[in-house]
Amino acid sequence: IDAPIEKQWRYILGGGLTGGTLGYLSALLLGSPNDTLNYRLFNNNNKLVYHGITYDGRLKKRSLEHHKRGLKFNKILKDQPKARLDALILEKERIKKHRPLHNIQHNI
Repeated sequence: IDAPIEKQWRYILGGGLTGGTLGYLSALLLGSPNDTLNYRLFNNNNKLVYHGITYDGRLKKRSLEHHKRGLKFNKILKDQPKARLDALILEKERIKKHRPLHNIQHNI
């Protein structure tokens, strides 16, 4: 984030709240087929560094996005596809439980 360090929390908190809220609302209102999967990224020490969700078939592109952002990982574990709302709920639970280093949303 290109902002002074003392103002960065506003962007982080705002992005997490906005993204999470909109994701839950759209899944609740629109419903969703079983097209979303949860995935976890691990570093060389087998430590969980990120937990995310993405649409099935988009995991490779999503992992490349993480590499471009500088996230270092060498193992990806993915779950079976499920409904978007179920994936969002599981993501939130796992982030709160494991507190991965690179998750911002639900990890404050």
